[in-house]
Amino acid sequence: MLATVHSSGKHLLGLINEILDLAKSVQAGAIWNWPRYR
Repeated sequence: MLATVHSSGKHLLGLINEILDLAKSVQAGAIWNWPRYR
């Protein structure tokens, strides 16, 4: 059980880091050509 919690926590931390990296890229204007669907 503890191993499952540990593994899930590591996975969640990785996802949060990916989201933060994406937010930094957007804020820096690195993703200015993002397709917009209307």
